Amino acid sequence: MKLLISIFVSTFLCFISGCYSEHNEVINDITITDAIVFEQGYVRETIPGTTTSAAYLTLKNMTDTDVLLTGVTSHISERIELHNHDFNNDIMQMRKLDQVVIPANEKVVLEPSGMHIMIFDLEKGLQAQERVHLNLQFFNAQTQEVVLPVRSIKTEFH
Repeated sequence: MKLLISIFVSTFLCFISGCYSEHNEVINDITITDAIVFEQGYVRETIPGTTTSAAYLTLKNMTDTDVLLTGVTSHISERIELHNHDFNNDIMQMRKLDQVVIPANEKVVLEPSGMHIMIFDLEKGLQAQERVHLNLQFFNAQTQEVVLPVRSIKTEFH
């Protein structure tokens, strides 16, 4: 009986603390290195005289549970945000996102003119062939470092 009560209390505490997804699957046991596959990533070379850039990549969720990308950090900038382009009255506008949902067993593409990682206030310009370390922040404080090449602005546009 004590075991049954202990299981019930543990389950209840876990439920109210938010460690279950909407499908009642425990998501605290997922490690990001097993859950997300990163593909086709790059950072856009900075335009001379500017202090901004953007990063693009494909995030594939290999689990049966939605995964949340909640932020990005890097040593190259103190201000990095998740962004999306939206059309408002036929005008494209950039909008900051609090998070990006990567649906279970699906992929999300961060790409020019869509969702992307916006990098502000660069202390120095980014040149083609350099590599940029980004720390992707996910639910329950997990992070995953990705190293992306810088691609020339002659072939890519934001």
